[in-house]
Amino acid sequence: MWLISFDIDGTMEFGDPPGILTEEVVNYFRDRGAMVGSASDRPVSSQRSMWKQYGFELDFAILKHHMKTLRTEYPEFTSYWHVGDRPLDQQNAKEAEFTFFWVDEFPTIEQAEEFFTSLEKIAAMNDSDKIEYINNAVESLANYALAGGDPSLDRSENINEGAGRLPGDLGGF
Repeated sequence: MWLISFDIDGTMEFGDPPGILTEEVVNYFRDRGAMVGSASDRPVSSQRSMWKQYGFELDFAILKHHMKTLRTEYPEFTSYWHVGDRPLDQQNAKEAEFTFFWVDEFPTIEQAEEFFTSLEKIAAMNDSDKIEYINNAVESLANYALAGGDPSLDRSENINEGAGRLPGDLGGF
């Protein structure tokens, strides 16, 4: 199974500045077994409050420079993802040994549908098959998205131009 941490500002549609990721995207991945939380520069209480006002209950909230502690707190996961819009997000993800996605590279629901079967089929699997299936889907989806995914889905014009991202900045490692 896996864990996804989302930056807020410039990443989520309720951030300041607003990002391109929606509640629908977050719920899609949570419904497929991801533990979903927030990793931001904002105080933890502020993060929780913002997400709650947005109508979403987080599994965790943490200051992004403490992301590495999530690996210790949740050692059962095989994949750890962080989504953000600034080089500092990328740096914190790298230091925490998380797969990093620029917000415009994060898999869309349409892309993810190519890797996940229906929820009913997943629910019908026994626990070990379900875990193996989801882990394989997560790894394949990350590789696909970080390799460029579908070039017709260029969303880069939607990211915060002031984020400091430079041509050639890479997502995963």
